[in-house]
Amino acid sequence: MPCGFGPVCRQLTGYTWSGNQLLLGWLLTPKASLEAHEDIGVASVLTAADVHLRQLPAEFHSPQVNLKCMTCCTRRLRALQSPASKPRTASRGAGRKGAAVRRLNLASPKRLFSRSGAQERPERTNVNAMWGSTPRNSRLLVAIVVGLAVLLPVAPASARIGGVDAAQSAAAAATISSVSPMSGAVGTAVTITGTNFVNVSNVTFYDSPSPSWTVNSPTSITAVVPYGTPSPGRWRVITPDGTAVYDPTFTVTGTPTITSVSPTSGPVGSTVTITGTNLVNVSKVTFYDTPSPSFTVNSPTSITATVPAGTPSPGRWRVVNPAYTAVYDPLFTVGPDSTAPTTPTGLHATGAAQTSITLGWNASSDNVGVTGYNVYRGGSLAGTSTTTSFTAGSLTCSTSYTLTVQAKDAANNVSGQSVSVSASTSACSTSDPFVTAAGDICSNATNCKPTSDLIFSLNPTRVLTLGDNAYNDGSLTQYNTYYDPNWGRFKSKTSPTTGNHEYHIPGAADYFTYFGSVAPAPYYSYDIGAWHLIALADGSSGGISPSAGGAEETWLKQDLAAHTNKCVLAYWHEPRWSSGTTHGSSSTWSAVWNDLYAAKADVVLSGHEHNYERFAKQNGSGVADPNGIREFVVGTGGASHGYPFGTPIANSEVRNDSTWGVLKLTLHATGYDWQFVPVAGSTFTDSGSDTCS
Repeated sequence: MPCGFGPVCRQLTGYTWSGNQLLLGWLLTPKASLEAHEDIGVASVLTAADVHLRQLPAEFHSPQVNLKCMTCCTRRLRALQSPASKPRTASRGAGRKGAAVRRLNLASPKRLFSRSGAQERPERTNVNAMWGSTPRNSRLLVAIVVGLAVLLPVAPASARIGGVDAAQSAAAAATISSVSPMSGAVGTAVTITGTNFVNVSNVTFYDSPSPSWTVNSPTSITAVVPYGTPSPGRWRVITPDGTAVYDPTFTVTGTPTITSVSPTSGPVGSTVTITGTNLVNVSKVTFYDTPSPSFTVNSPTSITATVPAGTPSPGRWRVVNPAYTAVYDPLFTVGPDSTAPTTPTGLHATGAAQTSITLGWNASSDNVGVTGYNVYRGGSLAGTSTTTSFTAGSLTCSTSYTLTVQAKDAANNVSGQSVSVSASTSACSTSDPFVTAAGDICSNATNCKPTSDLIFSLNPTRVLTLGDNAYNDGSLTQYNTYYDPNWGRFKSKTSPTTGNHEYHIPGAADYFTYFGSVAPAPYYSYDIGAWHLIALADGSSGGISPSAGGAEETWLKQDLAAHTNKCVLAYWHEPRWSSGTTHGSSSTWSAVWNDLYAAKADVVLSGHEHNYERFAKQNGSGVADPNGIREFVVGTGGASHGYPFGTPIANSEVRNDSTWGVLKLTLHATGYDWQFVPVAGSTFTDSGSDTCS
């Protein structure tokens, strides 16, 4: 009778219908095994059938279908076993074993069975099947039927997991028998050996997926050690039938550890020392998940790190490298800063004038950072400095003073006062001092010689440079080759400042190397006679910004407050006001001008425009003011002069763009005289006098 479950039976008995598989048990067994069919046992048939039956659609797992399919397939197997259905042998002369191995034509599976259930005669005899009349073949047929009965029982729902028998699942679960090697760094390849490595969905170490793994065979997997796991840990192979775990632990080498943190408390910005092992390739150091703003790997066992701001407290320190994140479990407490800076050392006088003494000292250190220094004269505060130098002004000529210095930090912790130094002001003079000034000086070894000869003949008390002293970059070679043979003749009494060209060398480093102690800082001040002079750093081309609230402008206000001299002169490179068309006025210096105006300063000197221009007194808005500041632009030191003027701006009184020379300022107790002195052979000049505000 026709089989109502023909399609089901065909799927079970001819699931893949390929030349490498045979019907039913043989279809579920690899060809290589079939060719040695005499050695096939029930176990091999069951194993192969189990693998393929698991891949059938869910509809074939119902008890009713299983029972009917088994009955149908059994009937067809009996029909196949009947003598009438045996195909002719491929070779009459073949031996018994050869007669038992035949080749079925699987190209057209429909011809194997008719709808009535009877087998049709194959069109070809050289097909891949096993027939034969030996008792062993009968026994094999029985094994296949028994195998189907075992694989397709009518089981209760409780004995099945997701449509798959629990017995089947247990039979195919993966196992791990070894892992080699048993230690290695992140990225190392390991070989995992075991059984049933089929349908593997993941390979993990300590619950972290391996970034790359390959199933080489059902018994072998290669996998890569993942990043960021604790160590030691266990390897796992995950399949639909369960997770195999290798219980001997694997050690990841190169993982960092932290053994101590010192100190165990401190304020934001303080430094801690982290001690441990494998502190290499460190990408980050954190406290309470906040990166340290600065850390240094001193060695594979030591790191210094800065306590970050904005974290809860207490918390844990962490060191991160490609292998792992080490965590130090004892908690660190962020607290207020109560540690004072170290006491300054090496206090000494670096210079003296009739009314001032200039000091220098060695920097102090602090667990967070030194913010400044207090300078004391005779036990009283004389002023403060953010650098390691200070000029104590408003002193009396030919007088000795005792001075000390102490360091302070942001939490107002102060060090002890340094060892005192005694220093004296210069001898009193019957004549008033005078200075010479110019900027934009040497672009070769000869063009600044006329102005240097002029200064040498004038023999001023002090020589002021207004920046761009050695072109084109302010390099040490240019200073030594161009500047030194000329203006370098009076370097010992020069008080220089930087221009934008000096900062072509990062930080104007070569400028400071050349001038040494006569350029004590990017910005500094000193006294000459009754006057207080202030040298400020250039604010462009990588220089120091003079904008409001910046370090330079803040220092200026403090310096002005500490020096109440009646007369004040300040100088820098870029002019606040200029009628020149090459650069013109620079509003960058507005805040500085306003500070000087508020302190009743008297004179400002600048360069940058390679010409000479004098202005009337004016305030910060450029409005004429009898209490304002007079500005001189003196870019006439020798380098490519002749920058043109445009329409004169407000308060411009005198202009010249064709004469090299220097400005001579005679500094009286309550006023000053000015005179533009041209180089030999030139005739332009400008002169006048004024009183201090």
